[in-house]
Amino acid sequence: MRLAVVGNPANRRVALFAEAVARAGLPAPEIHPWRDVLRHGRVPGPGVLVRIDSPGEDAEVDLLLRELGSGRPSRPAEHGEILGTAAAYAGLRQALSRISGGGGALLSQADDVLTMTDKPRCHALLAAAGIPVPAALGSIHDYASLRAAMREAGWGRVFVKPAYGSSASGVLALAVATRRASSVTLHPQPLSPAAGRHVAATAPDRQGAGPAGPADAGSAGAHGGQTTSGRRDAGPPADPGSASSAGSGRIAAPTPDPRDTGPAGTSGDGSARTASSGRVAATTSVELQGGRLFNSLRVRRYEDEASVAAIVDRLAPDGLHVERWFPKAGLGGRTLDLRVVVIAGRARHIVVRTSRSPMTNLHLGNARGDVASVRAAAGEQSWRSAMETCERVAACFPRTLHVGVDLMFRAGWRDHAVAEVNAFGDLLPGVLADGSDTYGAQVAALIEGWVAHA
Repeated sequence: MRLAVVGNPANRRVALFAEAVARAGLPAPEIHPWRDVLRHGRVPGPGVLVRIDSPGEDAEVDLLLRELGSGRPSRPAEHGEILGTAAAYAGLRQALSRISGGGGALLSQADDVLTMTDKPRCHALLAAAGIPVPAALGSIHDYASLRAAMREAGWGRVFVKPAYGSSASGVLALAVATRRASSVTLHPQPLSPAAGRHVAATAPDRQGAGPAGPADAGSAGAHGGQTTSGRRDAGPPADPGSASSAGSGRIAAPTPDPRDTGPAGTSGDGSARTASSGRVAATTSVELQGGRLFNSLRVRRYEDEASVAAIVDRLAPDGLHVERWFPKAGLGGRTLDLRVVVIAGRARHIVVRTSRSPMTNLHLGNARGDVASVRAAAGEQSWRSAMETCERVAACFPRTLHVGVDLMFRAGWRDHAVAEVNAFGDLLPGVLADGSDTYGAQVAALIEGWVAHA
């Protein structure tokens, strides 16, 4: 068995997979750096099983992807800067086409990687397959259209996500007061003494990540989304009475729902903090500075609408995906969600991510929870149903060896929804199933004869 990896050689993902291959007694995999694929078109050839790993966390690769996708020179992004995600996605599409053309047998199919990286497209695929996902708005092209769509849907709380991205980069948990209630609920971060200004408890530490960057639950979180309580790392039960749009696969909510505003002082997911009528608040890891956006390691809240609008308007040209806020279950005063890695069709490796803010991504200073405690709280029937959903998600990508599914239980544990699906979501350091980490389980599946199903 000959194996090859397309990845960034200095990244621990590549090293961990190579270690798993060595433990299995197989020849070391060929390493094909992303920069060589992008600069020179060097890709694995026929007769090789090809693992495609994340191109993220490398500034040079990020620049090369954006230049390939846009067809013109670009400037290097500053450390942590959110820049050119649509161009980077277009570059990824071209790079994956080169890899596919090399003749190797891909363990993650190029179109599957692209679908999982495109949040609106992935959401539509899951909805069409009957997978429970949060409701989503239609096309949003700026802050004004976002507020108009929220008013029309009767929603007071949403998650605004870049169409392409990972690790909660550019994601906002947005709450606005609605006409139906005098308060909306925010997460319990201390308010600034000066009303209406940006709140940040500590100085930001920026995170550098490429467009398809880290989507692991162990360190870099999910694909952005309601994985943020609500890279990647993660698109996403349709709400009762909602209907799927035949054209887009998105879920429409024709009538307002009181779940969008909890009673004063509480939220649907149990968190506390209210905003008076007319107030806007966005919880995010985005730092707005000098007209540019940066992905920070510090969660902050913006309470002035001008800043919120500026962030959304700067993200919008690269595409947005907006989902209804899904009230998550919690334990011990912390909301939670799961990263479930499905390998060869089986839900195997699981990490619980917990937080006191709407963002559960672990790289934002959040904590792992106890899987057994969550399973007990959900109940065996609910837990089995959730794992079956994760396996149904993987069945949407039958020719791909592994997928990372970000799954949310609703507050009260009565149902669940998929937040996102991650093509590069298998970096779960220290998480074992049947004695193997995610990489060892994938190698074992290959040895046992796993083949992509048409």
